[in-house]
Order: sequence, then structure tokens, then C-alpha cells
Amino acid sequence: MSWSGYVDNLMGGGQVQDAAIVGHTDSPSVWAATPGGIFSKITAAEINAVVSGDREKLFVNGLVLGGQKCSVLRDEFSVADNQVMDLRTKNPNGPTYNISICKTAKALVLVMGNAEVHGGCLNKKVFDMGKYLRCAGY
Repeated sequence: MSWSGYVDNLMGGGQVQDAAIVGHTDSPSVWAATPGGIFSKITAAEINAVVSGDREKLFVNGLVLGGQKCSVLRDEFSVADNQVMDLRTKNPNGPTYNISICKTAKALVLVMGNAEVHGGCLNKKVFDMGKYLRCAGY
């Protein structure tokens, strides 16, 4: 399966509006993403900020993903059996959306939910994909 097949899998079920698999080692880049979604615009600097060693700074300053400002709600990247981060987009004049990210040795799995989709549903989706990728050596 190509990386786009993994993104298609993440998009299945109608809960997700955007998904991506990005590499965070060597040359951070987007491996596959929903066409036209904000995750397709993620930069190497944004990827590096997600995996940065300064975790406390993320709660104070938040993150930017594909140009979209986000608040960090929960960061468990350092928890060996979990490695998931939950965020919420910032938008003072419109809707906000939940985002979940799972970290593997080489990749980040990202999903953004549709309006009203609970973060727990997204968290499970990225956790399951991350677990699969870890078992496959990623």
C-alpha cells in the first residue's frame, strides 16, 4: 500500500476532514496527505516543532500546522505505550476542530476531525495507525 492508502484509511468512516502521514527524521516532510487539506501544507519547521524536546513551550505557545494555529490540549509523546498528542485549532471568528497526532520512530500520523467529532474518536484512530506503523518498523 502506498502512503496515500494509509491516508485513505484514516479518512474512512466520515469523522475526519483531513489526514496526513509525515516523516519527522532526517528530512522532515509530508509523505501523504488529503489533497487540499491544511496538513498537505505542513512545513519542515512545523514538523520539527511538533517533535521538539521543549514540550512545556508547546502548552504556552501552541503549534502551527499547515499555517493553522493550534492549542495543545494533551501531550503524551513521552509516554512509551501511547505517544499521542491532542490539539484544537484556534479560530476566533469561526469553528474550531480537534486534531490528534501519533508519533512513531519515523513518522507522525495526523487527523483533523469534522465539526462536533470528539477528540477521543480521533485519538483512537491515530493510535491504532501508529501502532500498526511501529510494528511495521516505522
